[in-house]
Amino acid sequence: MVYFDDRRQQRSRQDNQMCNFFMKTGICKYGEKCTKKHTKPLRSHTVMFHRLYSDPVYIERGKLLNEMKKSGRLEQSHGYNTNFLEEAAKKDGFDKEKAQKQLEQFFSDVFVELSLKYGKIQDMGVAGNLNKYLNGNVYVEFENESSASICFLKTNKRWYNGKPIICELSPVVNLDAACCQSYETSSKCDRDSSCGYAHFLKFDPKLEKTLYASQWKYYHSKHLDD
Repeated sequence: MVYFDDRRQQRSRQDNQMCNFFMKTGICKYGEKCTKKHTKPLRSHTVMFHRLYSDPVYIERGKLLNEMKKSGRLEQSHGYNTNFLEEAAKKDGFDKEKAQKQLEQFFSDVFVELSLKYGKIQDMGVAGNLNKYLNGNVYVEFENESSASICFLKTNKRWYNGKPIICELSPVVNLDAACCQSYETSSKCDRDSSCGYAHFLKFDPKLEKTLYASQWKYYHSKHLDD
C-alpha cells in the first residue's frame, strides 16, 4: 500500500526531475544536454513555433556584435547588454519604427490566418529575447486542445518566409507563466540574454484589441449561423 505522504513525496521527486524552464516556456537553453527532464505533451492548448519570426532587431544586433568582436571593440564587460547594443544600433542608423511596423504586420497576419483556419485564439506572443533559442519563437494559446492539435499537424507541413515551419505542442499552460515578469512590467531585464523566460515583444494595444474583437465577431456570427 502507498500512503498519501508517500504519493506526495513521489510527486515531489518527479517535479524536481522536471526542467522548470521547459515546463514554463517549452524550451531550454541546454536542450538535450539538460540534466532535467523535458517531457513533451501529447495534448495542449498551446502551440510553439520555433523561430517563426525573423526579428530584424536580433539580426542587426548579431551583425553589430560580430563586427565589434572582429575589431576588438566589444569588451567582455559589455556582453550582450541591451542598452549598449541599442546605442550602437542607433549610430548604425537602425530604423526601430520600421522594425515595429514589420513586427505588428507579422503578428496580424499570423493571428488572422491561424484563428480563421484552426480556431479561436486565447493569447499569442512573440519572444524577443537576445538569445538564439527563444528569439523569434511564437506562442499561440488556443481556446481548446483540438484547435491546437489541428494547427500543429497542419502547419508543420508548410513553409513560411522561405523556410519550413517547425512547431510543437507546448507544455506552456498560459503565456503569463512563460513570460519574464521583470520585462513584462518594465520592458527591461537585468539578466538580458541569459534570461530563460520569454520577453514578449510589445504591440500597439489598439492592434490587439482590434484583432481579438474581430475574432469574437467572426466566431459569434458563425455560431449564430450554425
